[in-house]
Amino acid sequence: MRTLFAAPTVAQLAEAIRAEVSAAHGPRRKPLGRLAARDEAPMSVMQERLRFPEELSPELASRTTRLPRIA
Repeated sequence: MRTLFAAPTVAQLAEAIRAEVSAAHGPRRKPLGRLAARDEAPMSVMQERLRFPEELSPELASRTTRLPRIA
């Protein structure tokens, strides 16, 4: 509350808040950069687990579920 009344302008209040936040959270990290573009992204572990049985027997369609259609 003291900070709110110690800063008479909005700009000074913003600077005081910035200082408090950076002191509480440590130094700022540099932003993450972009990765190089690729044609394909690697699959996650769960995607690999879903793909493996399908490659063994694609005719079974083990992950396909038919749902009734409501008109």
